[in-house]
Order: sequence, then C-alpha cells, then structure tokens
Amino acid sequence: MELVSARLGEVTAGLLSYGQTIHLQTGETTQFHVNVTLEGRAASRSGSADPLMTTRGQAIVFPVGEPAQVTWSTDARHLCLMVTRASLEGELEQLLGRSLPRRLAFEQCLRADVGHLWQPAIELVCKELDNPQGLLTRPRLARHLEGLVLDGLLLTQPHNYQDLLHRAAAPGRPGAIARAAELLEELPSEPWTVVRLSHEVHLSVRALQYGFKRDFDMPPMSYLKRVRLRHAHRTLLGSSRELTTVTAVALQYGFLHMGRFAAVYREAFGESPSETLARCL
Repeated sequence: MELVSARLGEVTAGLLSYGQTIHLQTGETTQFHVNVTLEGRAASRSGSADPLMTTRGQAIVFPVGEPAQVTWSTDARHLCLMVTRASLEGELEQLLGRSLPRRLAFEQCLRADVGHLWQPAIELVCKELDNPQGLLTRPRLARHLEGLVLDGLLLTQPHNYQDLLHRAAAPGRPGAIARAAELLEELPSEPWTVVRLSHEVHLSVRALQYGFKRDFDMPPMSYLKRVRLRHAHRTLLGSSRELTTVTAVALQYGFLHMGRFAAVYREAFGESPSETLARCL
C-alpha cells in the first residue's frame, strides 16, 4: 500500500494505491468520504445499494452512517477525502445564508464526473500531496485549499439542498457589495472564498454573486484575481531580484499554480512576471 496524506483544516486528504486488486470493507462511517478515481477503476457500494463503477475523473460520495465496500483494480489510484458532517454542513449554511432544517444528504453512493468547477482544486490537492515541502506546509494556503475542496464538493455534487443552493436570489445591496470589493482590495493576500466573503458582509453567496455581476459584470473571485494581479505586478516592480522570487510573490497573493499565474499575468501586462522582476534593480 502507498499512502500520502495531509490535513487541510477540517478535511483529511490522501493519495492511496495498492498495486494489486484489492477489496475493502468498512464499518459504519462517521464522516463523509469521497473517493476520486485518478487511475484505474473501482466498484463501490454503500449499505445495501448496488455497486457502482467509477473510472478516471469520476467521484463517489459515501454517506455518513453506512458501511461501504469497494473493489479496486490493480492499477487504481485514488484521492480520498474525509470531511466531518459539522464542517461540511457549516460550509453549506454559509453558502445558503441560513441554517439547515434537516441534515445534508448526498445521493446514495453517488457516481458523477468531478466537473470543471471542482477539477482544478482536485488537481492542486493531488499535486501538493506529492510535494511534501509544498503549499500544504503553509497554514494560510492550506486553509485556502480547504475552502476550494468544500465549496467544490457542495456546488458540483448532487444533494438534498442542490435546488435551494442554485436558486436565484436578489442581488446584495450596493453598500454591501462595495464593502466586499473594499475588503478584497485591502486584503488581497487573504485566503478568500465566496463563502468567507459573503459572511464578512452579511450576504448569502448567491446575493453576493449577483451583486458583483450587477456592479462589476464579473463573479467575486474573478474580481479578486484582477486585484491580486495588480498587487503582484506592483510588488514585482518594486522588488529586488536578490530579495524575492516570482514564486514567492505569486504565493503571497494566492496564485497556487505557477503556470496559470504566468499565463494570466502575461495576458494582463504584456510580459511574464520574471521579465517584470528582471527590470528591477
């Protein structure tokens, strides 16, 4: 067995493989378990449900309180996530802007594609688990990844609050939206998520999103990316090549993927971040 694991706040993440066909059986689970198939294939069953097959790029969610059985192919490799009910339901309450009248329940032993909204977070977690000296050793960046994982799970995987979560809401009042934009301008290096930002200005996530669309014609996280790019550009212009690096500046402002940072930076400023830094004395 090969296992590499780490904690992302309240989320436990691990890369797991066995190198042979394996059958696993658990007792009743006390947390939500999510298995994302990265390589190979798996047959998974929760409780008395029929087994479901997953292949590369598909995820399966095991509900709390049910035993599980899984069979993995010899070449199978999975990203396994464990999330407590309290933390996931707390995140959902922030997304909805209200308390939950009943417990969160995902579709029984769900089979679904990971989806393009969740895929970047999954890829980043996998990359960093393979890099023991990487982002996961930095608490602030680990918190950022935790938010991406929780929000991606709730926004892309069907559950009993899905319709309510995606229901249209009235845009937030202009003063609250302006305050949210000010927070992003004042604290661009904070590990912001739409949930945390909406909580700071006392709006639901949907009201925040519609408010940013109305006032800035973009989602709040797109607005944040523009703010961070400006700050990164300003920092690189005022830095010494002997005292800083492009990677350090990118991580300072929440850009966790260096290739994507370089691409959006060049698109915004017409040169690479390393070229900006090289022009400084």
